[in-house]
Amino acid sequence: MIRPVLVTLLVAPLLHAATYLVPGDAELIQSSDEIVVVTGVAAHSERNARGAIVTRYTVRVEETLKGQTTPGAHLVLTELGGVVGGRARIIPGSPRYETGARYLVFTSTNRDLEPATYGLSLGQFALEHGHAIRRGIHGFDHNLDSHVERSRDAQLFTRYIRDLVAHRFSPADYFTAARAAEAIEPNVLNYSRYSFLLDEGAVGYRWVSPTVDWVRNGTQPGSDGAAAVAMAFGQWNTTDSSIDYRDIGVDATALGGTEIPDGKNTVLFNDPNNEITEPSVVGRGGAFREDDLYSLDGETFWAIVEADVVIAHNSFSQNCLDTIVTHELGHTLGIRHSNSPPTGTACGTTAKCTTDAIMNASVSCAWKGILRPWDEEAAASVYGDGLDCVNPAIVEQPVSMTVRRGEGFRVEVTASGSEPLRYEWFEGERGVTTHPVGNDSRRLIIAAGREATTTFWVRVSNTCESVDSEAATVTVIVPARRRTARH
Repeated sequence: MIRPVLVTLLVAPLLHAATYLVPGDAELIQSSDEIVVVTGVAAHSERNARGAIVTRYTVRVEETLKGQTTPGAHLVLTELGGVVGGRARIIPGSPRYETGARYLVFTSTNRDLEPATYGLSLGQFALEHGHAIRRGIHGFDHNLDSHVERSRDAQLFTRYIRDLVAHRFSPADYFTAARAAEAIEPNVLNYSRYSFLLDEGAVGYRWVSPTVDWVRNGTQPGSDGAAAVAMAFGQWNTTDSSIDYRDIGVDATALGGTEIPDGKNTVLFNDPNNEITEPSVVGRGGAFREDDLYSLDGETFWAIVEADVVIAHNSFSQNCLDTIVTHELGHTLGIRHSNSPPTGTACGTTAKCTTDAIMNASVSCAWKGILRPWDEEAAASVYGDGLDCVNPAIVEQPVSMTVRRGEGFRVEVTASGSEPLRYEWFEGERGVTTHPVGNDSRRLIIAAGREATTTFWVRVSNTCESVDSEAATVTVIVPARRRTARH
């Protein structure tokens, strides 16, 4: 049961995604307060003076490339989000520092003048196997084309940083292979609602009813914010779904934004609450959720109870603003990035992925905020009349085998059908359910110790039907003893 919004908003976790105007590396180096190589030490979450939940990461400085921090000293980085007393603020894109992991970090100060990672995750590079890798970055470059993130050779990149800080010329010859921006074609036709959603703990975010009233506040330099909202609402509302986002006008009191909920679904233009302090973040869309879960057609979801979009202090062309607003409003519907499957799914099998979508992680002003087929399918799947349930089918049967006495073995099956699929393994002849074994997995693993030949089969089911596999016989043999010649 959904509890009153004004109560649950006080404890509701928060999910966000951000769009970046990604600076070049030289600009990143010059704009950062410090640049250090660090190792994660510890972390704890707390509420700051404004009541927002933050996490303070203690890192040990190994090397200082820019700044005054002494190697061997500890540095505390304050980042958005965390869990305090069972209350959570979850912001994908906010950097996390794992204990014992090494990072190259570019720092700035947050709105409370505390050291923080530059631009959410823009200033965090994981140091892995000789590479400096930055994850979760999407948006525009300074030509307003889609940004393509590339891996960097860690040694060459740090040399480039030292040279630039010392005002020495150094070529930017540290890039390794660029990540391919290819569409990932599916090989099955039906997906669950969850497979299109942003998730937390393998549970998707979704409105119980997507009939939602929105207000606007602020104006955006260089473009028409009201027109961008109308255009974005028109795109999502005309999909084959029940989405009904409604613009009910300007509300100058709507300043809650994405940090502290205020019970209003708001698009805030030009960041009137000075919420986006991270350099190069141009837009952020998010949704607060209920504590309670709800079910629909056999799937479980977090209930979205408030959503907000904040556009930063920037001047945009109308095409750019249309694209940013449409993309961020897609996140307020709970829809994920089109090229990033949710937890427990995989592109091409249990999740449909593509780079050709307004919800792709990297966006382009040339798209003019217009939905692509993937976006339309996501909206229809998540908020349509319901998904057609495809009965499960056995694609590859369990295979019989011969093992030595005492050896462990595994039996597996491949099945298709509407997700989620459930697997129930049994020992004995097909159809006999008196001896269940294994767990809910397509693979049954039997530990060492089996002495006798037996058979195994699996029942695969989903919300519409079930199907039984053939039985696989596992023959146990006793190896012949090797005779020793006597002399």
